[in-house]
Amino acid sequence: MRINYWLYADPEDGPTSEFIPVLIAQFPNAVSCASFDQLCNSINCEGPHAVLIFSPQAPDIGFEQARRIRKTEILKLTAQGIECVLFVPELFDISWDFDWITSIPNLLIVAPGQHNFGLLNYPWVTWQHWLQDAADVYRQSNMAKYIGTLDTVSSKLKLFDVLLGGERVYRTLLHDWIEQDPVVSANSIMSYYGGTTTRPRMILEPGMDPDDMPTPPHTGVGIEFNGVYARMSVVPPVSIYQQCAYSIVTETNAQHNWVFFTEKIARAMVCERLFVVLSSYRYLHYLKQAGFQTFDSIINESYDLEVNDVRRWRMAFEQMQVLAQMDQQQVLERIQPIVAHNHQVLLQTDWHKKMSQQVTQILDARLGLNLKESQELFHPGQGR
Repeated sequence: MRINYWLYADPEDGPTSEFIPVLIAQFPNAVSCASFDQLCNSINCEGPHAVLIFSPQAPDIGFEQARRIRKTEILKLTAQGIECVLFVPELFDISWDFDWITSIPNLLIVAPGQHNFGLLNYPWVTWQHWLQDAADVYRQSNMAKYIGTLDTVSSKLKLFDVLLGGERVYRTLLHDWIEQDPVVSANSIMSYYGGTTTRPRMILEPGMDPDDMPTPPHTGVGIEFNGVYARMSVVPPVSIYQQCAYSIVTETNAQHNWVFFTEKIARAMVCERLFVVLSSYRYLHYLKQAGFQTFDSIINESYDLEVNDVRRWRMAFEQMQVLAQMDQQQVLERIQPIVAHNHQVLLQTDWHKKMSQQVTQILDARLGLNLKESQELFHPGQGR
C-alpha cells in the first residue's frame, strides 16, 4: 500500500520556519504545500492520503483567529476521511482545543510532551525536539571538549546547583525553602533573575560577555560560546557544576497537567549529574518512558507520583535535605552507571527520527486497516 503524503506548512511563517526542514528530511516523500488552497487542489489522486500539518502561527492575524482557521481546515480534511497529523511545537498551542481534537479519530497529534489526565490524555506521538536541539549543540566538538573538562566523579565543595531562571511560583517556593534551611542554603549555588533574592540574578560561564545579556535578563538569547552558536540556556554551566555535586532542575512547567522536557534536564544529563526535579506530575515516569534512568535507588522519587503541585515540589525539596545527610563520594560512585546511560541516550538518540518512525507506523496501521473486514469481525452478519 502506497500512502500519499502531503506536508502543509508555510515556509514564510517565521515561528514555524525552523521546523519545516526537519519535517521535509523526516518525511522525504511528502509533497509540500504552502497554503490550504494549494493542498486541496493537489489532493486529486487516488488515496490513501496522509496530511502532515504544521499550522502557521500567523502572528500578524492573532492567536484566536489562527486557532479558528486551523480548526476549520482540519475538520474539512478529516471529514473526507483523510488521515491528518497535527504537529504542535508548543503544548500550550493546543490546550484550548482538546474539546474537539480528542473527538476526531483520524487526527494524530505530535507534540513535545504529554498531558496527564482523563479524556485529555489523548493518544499522541511525543516529539522531543528540545532534547534534539540541545544534543545537536553538545555533539559539536568545541562544546564536547568544554563538557569534557568537568570532573564528574570527585567530591565537590558544595552539594547543589539551583539555577532558577525566570519567575515561577515553584521556583520562588524552592528559593525560600532553601534559604530557610541553613545546611541546604550553605551548600547551594543559587541564582534567580526572576524573583527577589540576595543571590546573584544570573551566573555566567567564563567567556560570556555581560554586555551581550538582554535587559531584563533571560537565558533565551542566542550567543556564541566556544565557537558554537546556541541559546544561552542550552550551554551547560560547567564552571558551576565543578563546584557542586547535584543538580536541581526546575522545568519550564511544573503544574500537574503538562509534562515536557527541555534543555534544563538535557544540561544535567550531558554532564552526567544526579538530578532532583521540580516539575509536573509523572515527569520522571515519562523520562523513563523515553529511555532514561533516574535515581530511585539513591533517593525517594515518590514525589513524582504526587498530584498536588505544592506537596510534590516540597517532597522533591525534602530529597535535597536527604542528600545533604548522605556521603557525597559514595553517592557519586553509585550513580556512575546511571549518569553514563543518560549521557549516551541523550546524545545517541535521533529524536527527530524516533518521532517520524512512530508517526509512520501509526499511519501505516491506520490506513492499512480494512474497515469493512474489521466491522465484520466485531459485528458478524451485519451489512450483508
